[in-house]
Amino acid sequence: WYMRPITSFYESKLFRLADKIVYVSELTYSLMKNKQSKYSQKMFYVPRSFYYQCDKAATMDSNNIKILYAGTLSYGRNINALINAINMYNENRTCKIELHIYGNSSGVDQNESPYVFHHEAVDYSQIKHIYSDADIFLFISNKGNTSQIPGKLYDYLGCSQPIMCLCDPEQTILINYLKTVPKCIVIDNNEQPIYDFLNSLDLAMLYKYSGVCSEYSPTSIAMQILE
Repeated sequence: WYMRPITSFYESKLFRLADKIVYVSELTYSLMKNKQSKYSQKMFYVPRSFYYQCDKAATMDSNNIKILYAGTLSYGRNINALINAINMYNENRTCKIELHIYGNSSGVDQNESPYVFHHEAVDYSQIKHIYSDADIFLFISNKGNTSQIPGKLYDYLGCSQPIMCLCDPEQTILINYLKTVPKCIVIDNNEQPIYDFLNSLDLAMLYKYSGVCSEYSPTSIAMQILE
């Protein structure tokens, strides 16, 4: 807490000296325009682009549905409700739902499940193949009603598969933003709402939320900067 006055002092000094202030999070941009209103004319929002486009169409032709989470599962990102819902869904079904996690998850308590597969973090050159093999991407927000958006969301926007977003009810700022993104399916991070979503999965639903968000492509973002 004792660092806050120091941080605030230097933040204000940077704002005063800057010609332009750029934010990659629209939520933080809106927050700071209100917080530092006298510098708001200098502030701009330019989102991060996705790194590459992954054009796999969402299909359910195989014997399972793969949900992919790529990245570290840190404290505050609870997937136990999802695991319980997957276990319940798979009890009497031939077509199973699997959760594949690529990255470190050792610091998070998780319920047991034969349908959750943990993989080591992979090299950047391999991730495109892993993305193309998924049917649904999993997005879990940071803890609390934050304005920060994890960077992996932007990478998901470059892929054609839908994004399953698990949020706590109090995360109203983030929820309202995610609902404006056509690919995002926002779900309360509790067992019953997740199970209801899994139970409603079919090809038509996956198709409805599929498609690459081309406005987040490197070319589109570069054009925004040049303008």
